[in-house]
Amino acid sequence: MSERAAAGRFAIYHDIVADDPPTQAVFEEILRDEVFHMTYTHTQLARISPDSYRRRLWSARVRRVWKQYLRVATAIANLFGTIMLTLQYFILIPPFAGLAKRALRRERPGWVGIRPERRDSLTRQY
Repeated sequence: MSERAAAGRFAIYHDIVADDPPTQAVFEEILRDEVFHMTYTHTQLARISPDSYRRRLWSARVRRVWKQYLRVATAIANLFGTIMLTLQYFILIPPFAGLAKRALRRERPGWVGIRPERRDSLTRQY
C-alpha cells in the first residue's frame, strides 16, 4: 500500500514538472521503480501468505482509514476546544472581572492592621 501511495505521488510530480524534461525523466524512472516495488511486494505477499494476503491488505487499509479518521477527529476537537475557550474568555471572564473591580473599590487602601481580638493566631488556626 505504501508503494502504491508513493507511485501515485511520483506520478503527480511527473505531471507537474512537464516543462522540465530532465527532472521529468528522473521522476519517470522513480515511478517505474515504485511500480516494480509495488508488484514485487504484492507477489511476495501472495507467495508467503496465499490464504490470508487479501485479509492482510484489507486490514492495512482499514488501519489507514482509521488513522485518517483520528486525524480529522483530532482537528475537529481542536477547533471545538479553541471556540469554547474563546467564548469562555469573552463571555464568562468579564462579569467576574467586573465583580473583582467592584470588590476592590470597597477595600480600604494601604496597610490594614489585625484587630486585637484576632492577634492570638498562634493558638488557633484562624
